[in-house]
Amino acid sequence: ASPVVAGDQIYVALDSGKILQIDAVSGNSARRVAIPQTLGISASAAQIHPYLIQVGDHSNVYAISRESLACAEVVYLGHKAGTIATPPLIVEDHVLIAENAAPEFCWLHIFKITPSGEGPLLRRPQAPLRLAGNVIVPMTLYGRRPVVATDLGEVNVFNVDFNTDTNTVTTATAPLPASRAAPLLSYPVIEGTTLVLADNKLVKYELQISLKQI
Repeated sequence: ASPVVAGDQIYVALDSGKILQIDAVSGNSARRVAIPQTLGISASAAQIHPYLIQVGDHSNVYAISRESLACAEVVYLGHKAGTIATPPLIVEDHVLIAENAAPEFCWLHIFKITPSGEGPLLRRPQAPLRLAGNVIVPMTLYGRRPVVATDLGEVNVFNVDFNTDTNTVTTATAPLPASRAAPLLSYPVIEGTTLVLADNKLVKYELQISLKQI
């Protein structure tokens, strides 16, 4: 799994289930934690809360303190081995996890990090969103808007409402519909309001949020 950088610390998830904390200046690794299952993808670092979000190979999602590497919470997601191919996308206090439940669709799970108050640290503000195809390449951002491309060609741009408690993630535009009969990796690249999808060709789109269309 690729390293993730947060401040002056580097975090590396190993296949063995260990997560290493490495000082970016000295290169020393003073802390590590062992997760009780294999880890096939990288952790993601929250921007405004001191946590790593690590998806296990199956079943569980782990919230880990960046300061101590103590496990703060374990959430049962119920995914099967190999169904999550990309790291979580974290937008401020929101965590998006794409579970490839079947070849023709995936579930976009949404969590909100709520470290204060009663209740769980990772709370679900809404039901998962169903997308056509599988999410194989990492999700990205257009400003603070998540952009999710699937291998069947569907592209979604979402709004995130940080000031409400339920149904916090909604569509910012009508989705670019799935257009392929067979899966193909598509890499979304965004520059300004231009979206380029790179697969076996390059296709350029304009993100027109005010008109809610791509």
